[in-house]
Order: sequence, then structure tokens, then C-alpha cells
Amino acid sequence: MAGFIDAHVHIWPGSAKTEPFTAEQLFRHSKPAGVSRIVLIQPGSSRFDNTYMLDAVRKHPGVFSAVAIVD
Repeated sequence: MAGFIDAHVHIWPGSAKTEPFTAEQLFRHSKPAGVSRIVLIQPGSSRFDNTYMLDAVRKHPGVFSAVAIVD
């Protein structure tokens, strides 16, 4: 797989305090820049709930790797 790797990116669902930053929004920035693989880092605000990030990894196989926070 050709292209660049972005080794530290956060995505998150929206909340009462923040707008979401989704995988699809990320792709609008990364794909034109030639980034084809991305390491997702669990946002601290989500604490130990890695669900959103891991769902994105499953939805986009071969694109994402993940660094999770474990209790």
C-alpha cells in the first residue's frame, strides 16, 4: 500500500460540549495529502471507552491501527 502514514490522530463522537470529528471528516484532509494509513490514538476525554475508535478500525480495514486506553 503506497502513501504516507499519519502516526497520531484522534477522532471522536460528538457530545454536548464538542462537535464530532469522524473518520469521514478525517479522510477529507488525509486523502488529498496522500495519507493512506493512520494510527488512531484514543482521546483522553473518552477515558477507557474505546468503542468509537475501534468501530472505525473495523469499518475501514487496512487503513487504521489503534492505540487504546485500558483500565
